Amino acid sequence: MLYKLSFRNAKRQVRDYTVYLVTVMLAVTLMFAFNSLGDSAEIKALSETMRQLPVFIIFTSVVVVGIMGWLIYYIMKFMLEKRSHEFGTYLLMGLEKKQIVRMFFVENILLGIVAFLLGIFLGNVVFQGLKAILLSLYDAEFIFMFSFSKKALGYTLIYLIFMYFLALLRSGRTIGKTKIYTLLYSNRKNEEAKLKSSNWKQTGFIISLIMAAIGMMFLMRVTIGTSFTGAVLLIIALYVFFINFSAGVPAFFDKRPTEKYKGTNLLVFRQLSSKLKTMGIVMATVSVLFTITLIAEGAGLQFINQFQRNEELRTRFDFYVSNTEMGSGLEEYKRYIHENDVAVKQEHEYQIYCADNNNLQQYLKQENPKYWYDYEQDTLMKMSDYIILREMLGYEAVEVQAGEYILHGLDVMGVDLHSYDGDFELKGTTLKRGGIYTENLTQYLWGGNGDGFIFVVPDELTKNQKVANYAYAVTTEKPIGSAVYNQLVSIRDRKADVETDRDIVYYIEGIYDTIYSVSSIKEENTMLYALIIFPLFYLSLIFIMTATTILTVQLLSETNRYKDMFVLLNKLGQSRKDAKKVLNRILGSYYLMPVIPALVISISFLIALSKVFDYGIVINASHLALMVGSAVGIFAVIYLLYIMVAYVSFRRNVYDKR
Repeated sequence: MLYKLSFRNAKRQVRDYTVYLVTVMLAVTLMFAFNSLGDSAEIKALSETMRQLPVFIIFTSVVVVGIMGWLIYYIMKFMLEKRSHEFGTYLLMGLEKKQIVRMFFVENILLGIVAFLLGIFLGNVVFQGLKAILLSLYDAEFIFMFSFSKKALGYTLIYLIFMYFLALLRSGRTIGKTKIYTLLYSNRKNEEAKLKSSNWKQTGFIISLIMAAIGMMFLMRVTIGTSFTGAVLLIIALYVFFINFSAGVPAFFDKRPTEKYKGTNLLVFRQLSSKLKTMGIVMATVSVLFTITLIAEGAGLQFINQFQRNEELRTRFDFYVSNTEMGSGLEEYKRYIHENDVAVKQEHEYQIYCADNNNLQQYLKQENPKYWYDYEQDTLMKMSDYIILREMLGYEAVEVQAGEYILHGLDVMGVDLHSYDGDFELKGTTLKRGGIYTENLTQYLWGGNGDGFIFVVPDELTKNQKVANYAYAVTTEKPIGSAVYNQLVSIRDRKADVETDRDIVYYIEGIYDTIYSVSSIKEENTMLYALIIFPLFYLSLIFIMTATTILTVQLLSETNRYKDMFVLLNKLGQSRKDAKKVLNRILGSYYLMPVIPALVISISFLIALSKVFDYGIVINASHLALMVGSAVGIFAVIYLLYIMVAYVSFRRNVYDKR
């Protein structure tokens, strides 16, 4: 009998708390997908670094288990409060507490099993998508094929059991310690306001706004100390704001009676105020989670942009090395490439020269303070070298007019370079500005073909000019593999005789070798996607699902009250259509309240964060707007899907005639 009752109650919970079941299912989906990614032999084979992926996935999953475990307990506790009268009635009918606990356990275990089975199936689909993204970054072949990792399945099952075990254990203890009287009458507690309006709460409401403004100023400084201080102030401000909302907003409207009694304003704000009297802390927590979600998504998109821009800007050569060393500084690299059957398509060794001044550097610095430069003078390249490099990279041939120079720079410099109309003077010769080109020519960061730009001049003008650096560029029939690249890096490290990173070595005397490779950049980007971007979005999805589930369950638990309100409005003379508009406005305001502060805080922070990136990463204001807008768009899509699910249940329980 108890098991039949458990099964019936489980079906009722699926109907009443669909959003809760969906959230647990999606959490299982994400856990299984990411753990499958960490266990994938294809992904591990991409590079040695990818073998560390399982460690990052497990660490992220532990965080997710903590968040979801808290959510499951919160929902179970919420269900117990709403069903306390039902459980009290069972006790009056003669059932023992341990039987009620067992029934409650079975109900939730059945929901967990359904969520697990559906989540595993969807998780495999998500896993295929994640794998396709990583393989595409390596230009590796992807074949869609269902395959269930036993290890990922085991990890996911352990995580789910752990989450439910802790939640059920605490819920069982709660039922066991609660008296029959408390169970029968606990559902009346929310009828009393926990926080009563007072003058000092109105003051607290104003203080929260001031504290939020100060916190925003600190957060937007984007330094470790100030940002942390700003974040703490904003979190406190959000809690103070929502706790005192029921006192602050009515005080605002009391001084503006025209607005107060306009349309349905009074009814809407009375409903929201009464709601926040009992769940101000919950609403603040939801707003904090939304803020974290938006910042995580926005920062993730900005990091993706950084990785992509790094790949676009750093080099198009299969291998590139430069240094300031005289004589045979590049010979060892050339010798290794020629002696190890690297399929060289084209190669070219050349020099970058110094001009007599740094007029263009100073001009660019004036136009954009973020522009950097390492050379003391502007840099030059022979026209013959430039033509060869363009041919190696497959760029269109250029037309050069007599008496002109060419400017080649980063794409982000295009506008500034076009606005520069200065003549170029060298050795008594004056050149007019000719064409301006912005294809990738290894000009980003250090040791490339100039500090973001280079003057291309007739060969004879570079004679006897100071050499800025010596360069050797190679294109190959197929990308240089990681084994060859690592050997080339070891040559650099052996020359320097110091331990260092893979990009640059500083010699004791200040001489350095800079090495770039298309394949190494792709490998680095793939690693960063797997180890940083994927976990970041993984957590952001969990945060928004958790927060929205809390909101929705709180709303749907009071559908009977909203149904009574709907009926009352009809009896007072409002049509069903108008009554629906009133309740829909209450519903919309309820979901909008925690989002507005989150949007203001997160968008401001993301705009400030964009200023931290190096020159050339964020192209212009519209580029930044696209990234921030995309983060808000992703959030909005997920949020609206949850609201739609909630609205379907709300409409069925409140509006539909029975």
